[in-house]
Amino acid sequence: MPIRMLRLFAPLILTLPLAAEPDEVLTWRASLHCPGGEIPFGLELERRGSKWTGVLINGTERIAVPRTRWDGRELILNIAHYDSRIVAKLQPNGELAGLWKKTSGPESVTRIPFRATRGLEGRFADSAASDGTAIQGRWEVDFQKSSDPAVAIFENLSDGTVQGTFLTTTGDYRYLAGSFSDDRLQLSCFDGAHAFLFDARRKPDGSLEGDFWSRDSWHETWTARRNDEVELPNAFEQTVRNERANIADFVLSDVDGRPQALADLVAGKVSLVVLFGSWCPNCHDLTSYLVELHERYAGRGLSITALAFELTGNFDRDAKQLKIYAERFGLPYPILLAGLADKNKASLAFPFVDRLRSYPTTLFFASDGTLDAIHTGFTGPATGQAYTDLRASFEARIEALLDREAPSPRGTWEELSRDTWRSSLDPELRWRFWIDSGAGLMAADYRAGEPAPTQGRPVVCRAESVWIDDRLWSYQPELGILQNPFDYGERLYPESESRTPIIPRRGYTRRNDVEAALDEDPLVRRESVVQTALKRPKGLEDLKFPEAMLILGRDEDPGVRMAALWAARLLQEPLESALVLPELKSPHPGLRREATRLLAAQHASSPEGRLALEALSREDPDPIVRSVAANALAN
Repeated sequence: MPIRMLRLFAPLILTLPLAAEPDEVLTWRASLHCPGGEIPFGLELERRGSKWTGVLINGTERIAVPRTRWDGRELILNIAHYDSRIVAKLQPNGELAGLWKKTSGPESVTRIPFRATRGLEGRFADSAASDGTAIQGRWEVDFQKSSDPAVAIFENLSDGTVQGTFLTTTGDYRYLAGSFSDDRLQLSCFDGAHAFLFDARRKPDGSLEGDFWSRDSWHETWTARRNDEVELPNAFEQTVRNERANIADFVLSDVDGRPQALADLVAGKVSLVVLFGSWCPNCHDLTSYLVELHERYAGRGLSITALAFELTGNFDRDAKQLKIYAERFGLPYPILLAGLADKNKASLAFPFVDRLRSYPTTLFFASDGTLDAIHTGFTGPATGQAYTDLRASFEARIEALLDREAPSPRGTWEELSRDTWRSSLDPELRWRFWIDSGAGLMAADYRAGEPAPTQGRPVVCRAESVWIDDRLWSYQPELGILQNPFDYGERLYPESESRTPIIPRRGYTRRNDVEAALDEDPLVRRESVVQTALKRPKGLEDLKFPEAMLILGRDEDPGVRMAALWAARLLQEPLESALVLPELKSPHPGLRREATRLLAAQHASSPEGRLALEALSREDPDPIVRSVAANALAN
């Protein structure tokens, strides 16, 4: 193997641990059969004592499948970390024949025929040795179904085989292996999740034109032309923060069902927050690297948290899959279950970024909780120099963040201590914040009419997160409130302001509340629902609730609908279950929380409502939803 290719593929050559020679090795040419033809890959069965281990082979990549059973008649490859499984039986002609099955969605399973014959010679049966350097190098690629750029890297090895990969703005296609002969390029990969087949012809002008199949459900054409200078856009410039979202609002469940506030996990440390899926091979590549980063930098204060977007939405199944994933990598950092893998739904479930474009996506936080950078996708070890460059850029950012002095939180301190704060749930409760020269920001609560206290408890402020007595609040300067992310109805607001400060600041008064409900800004629409609900208990009976009810069914913003559900519960406005039940399937966790609370308050005694609550108590990924549903059933 040329030295250049040894460097390119070395990180995955050692996927299998070094060990003594196996007692027995059986080699097979395996294949899956998709509409485009065979997807071939290498398969070895290694026996040590009585234990068999399967090994999936894609060129120099070797992936161990420890959960393997082989008795000479039946083969079971349980690729558990991808919820993937091959079952095949030995046929009279000596071949293995069976089926590959993989969970691919909430109610879908991929099924593709599998075959294997003894021997590894010829990944593609009809290929011959390639013609030297005709294919190697960088290629500018256009995929028919994508407007995003792509780059191919191919290497023609001395043994006549071809290895390489495709780089895209969302990640790479990992290890592809095959051949180039008679102007035909054939490449394939099977790693337990990916099942890829590329088949292309070289045209007279030297360009490539071909087909790409993935599993049994995806096909598109592609073209490529040689371009040694082609590069992808900067992965740090594709995804940006949604400035309206607040890190303190995200309360998620760990794999044991316990609620975790994301702000707690990133507080006070340089942190990486990774949006990933256990089903995603690029995420597996990143996870291997993250474990290495943890070993190198945890002692200096680096924290890593993984937010998982899984395939089914069933908490028990997805949590079990994540535990398998964590065990595979020996993860030293926590995983939180964030939602479904669908990117549009995931963007609603995690609106901290403008849009989720890729799994994985990595967020870099400074020690004060501010977002420093977002990296879209991951360029893995199959990409050679690109992988080396990515590692250098990640580590340079981490080093700079670890060396950076955290800015003073004094600006937030001064904003909080400028006024006395009221509670939305208790009109007699007051909160005072003040700056103590020796202890920093302090806080104390007291009843209206009592003298303001001079003794209090320390307050911790980091970016948009405020902790009082180890209790988390989301600080939202634009709205002028402190919001409890666990309970939408609980907030603190300045005594000098209305209970929805943004409404009067925008010029809306009681006479034109309807206009506020129709404002183009969803924050104003949301707060207009809150204002309507909070005014009603004060005897303003002429303020009716139809605006919020209309918003509930029609507004495109989940935050507005969430406020309307909360208001309906506060005001005991009866809503038909048909309006509430669809919101229980929203990917937005806050919306599901308020829909569950309303369902528990108004429909827990109905058969339809009880069935919905029973399902939520068992299956919802959000720990608060499960708790609310379980309590409603118990009562």
